[in-house]
Amino acid sequence: MRSSPVLTIVLMATIVLLDGLAVSARTRSRTASLRVAGSIAGSIVLVDDVRLGRTDSKGSGSFANIPPGRRTALVRQPGFADDRRIVSFAAGAVATIKPKRLAISDNAERLQRAALFLAADGKHEQAAAEFRRAIEARGGPYREAEVGLARSLLALKDYDGASAAAESLAAANPKNLEAQTVLANVLRERGFYDEAAEAYRRAVALSPDRAPEAHAGLAILLGERGDLSGAATEYKLAIAQNFDAEPILYQLYGGVLERLDRPSEAVTSYERFLALAPSSSLAPAVRSVVEQLKKGEDVNPYAPAP
Repeated sequence: MRSSPVLTIVLMATIVLLDGLAVSARTRSRTASLRVAGSIAGSIVLVDDVRLGRTDSKGSGSFANIPPGRRTALVRQPGFADDRRIVSFAAGAVATIKPKRLAISDNAERLQRAALFLAADGKHEQAAAEFRRAIEARGGPYREAEVGLARSLLALKDYDGASAAAESLAAANPKNLEAQTVLANVLRERGFYDEAAEAYRRAVALSPDRAPEAHAGLAILLGERGDLSGAATEYKLAIAQNFDAEPILYQLYGGVLERLDRPSEAVTSYERFLALAPSSSLAPAVRSVVEQLKKGEDVNPYAPAP
């Protein structure tokens, strides 16, 4: 007796769901989670400088897939100083933070903090203006505001302004990971691939185990230049250091693995992307890719470009 198409679809969906739940359960048993409670709504949460997300309208949030160990957790609340502390994360356990609300007395820091939240909301024109005000108020070097300014100018595609800000920043802070990474991002966007690769590698050398953005940027660059093996290596490092905070890395990594003719690994990477970002606008195309790869089909018109 032939099963109906509807029943087949339901069974397939159930199998995918169960597989996803099994993977999630295994991941939870090996990693830790962070719970933030009592913060200002929309606070930004970071662990080891990796941005995990923001708290909800009630000032709460749960963030998973954190590797066990002693790590720096930071809760950035609008209008208040950062709550930064060392947290011991245990596999399978949840650590809870209730951030303090400490007033900011320095005007330059208040302006820089307001600019950060404008940038986080995608309001880069306003953010750039506030970052400039913060730098002016400081009356001297202000690396955090200068980093924010370079990032906002790059988001606005003001390449000349972003280049000037990033080059000045990196020259003044040659041993700062974020300064070198921002410079590399600007150079890559401008098409200066050799210079960008050098800047990414300088950034990675400063902190080999905690440079996910630099690894990811270098992976994108190498993929664009056709060095697929190098790109795959860098994506793997970026993913390992990113605590699954950027699901898109799995989609990009899957695309490179496809081009390297490693379909089973590509499927694993794509499925992880789907587990982390099932509602992404890319999800339908990625599901189609996975289906075709599992069938052993070579032609893949939907493959996302890395």
